[in-house]
Amino acid sequence: DPMDIKQTFSKDEDNGLQLLKGRKYVVPDFQREIRWDADNIAQLIDDISSGPKYLGNVILTKISNEEFLIIDGQQRTTVLTMILACIKRLHSECTDTIIPCPLEIQSFTGFSKILTNNFPDMITLDKSIHQSDKLHQIKKYYSLWSFINTYPSITSKQSVQLFIENLEKSNVNIILNTSEDPKDGIRYFIDVNLKGKQLDVEDIFKSHLFRKDSSKEIRDAWYEFKTYASQIEQSKKINYPLLQILEHYFYCDLYKEARFKGLIFGKDFLLEKEYRDPSDPKILF
Repeated sequence: DPMDIKQTFSKDEDNGLQLLKGRKYVVPDFQREIRWDADNIAQLIDDISSGPKYLGNVILTKISNEEFLIIDGQQRTTVLTMILACIKRLHSECTDTIIPCPLEIQSFTGFSKILTNNFPDMITLDKSIHQSDKLHQIKKYYSLWSFINTYPSITSKQSVQLFIENLEKSNVNIILNTSEDPKDGIRYFIDVNLKGKQLDVEDIFKSHLFRKDSSKEIRDAWYEFKTYASQIEQSKKINYPLLQILEHYFYCDLYKEARFKGLIFGKDFLLEKEYRDPSDPKILF
């Protein structure tokens, strides 16, 4: 957060987007888990190291002048925050380090603490940090942190200075959503990401679910369900995707009623053929 940032969309500067010092960025809980891997990070570092770059669009929802939800750009923002934190740890005495704004991840509130403490030994972490990891991402974050800490362009003082200089000259296009309805932010997230290949079925399902019901109860139920799915895969050593578990649950619940036992669904979740209710043949599914 080295300076105030203003992006003006018209000749009237009062209509410009102002991002003031001291602001906080929040990754909302309808967002997916961290999906970038070591190859993605290496490519980002190498690209910026070769010269200033256009870093794409970042869509924000304004909660207040000090707080913004990240609707699109979560992966880049999170990784760049980790890279800068690593640079500060390795080269704080000899490099003019960029200090990023605080980043909060709603589905992993302990992330901020482990980032501030430079990812201490996972064994020493407080139980509450593990419990805050609702989507079981902590091992992935530690793996990415380890990769960043050993990447040559980051460990080399000369290379990292060039990286910082190019990053300061790089551009990003910021799109601001000012709607006060949180469901609009989820809708923008779905609309933007469905235009590419980034979202998988689970991402889409969760986003629509949270948009339809934004209560704490539905979020807690989702995280609990996610935990069960993770435990099944780890303990049984089987590949049993969460959405397949959910699909089987729906079938079991549906087939409790005898009249629905003849329903047969295809992989697209649509009926494979027409079906008439045996208790009332006039009802066609």
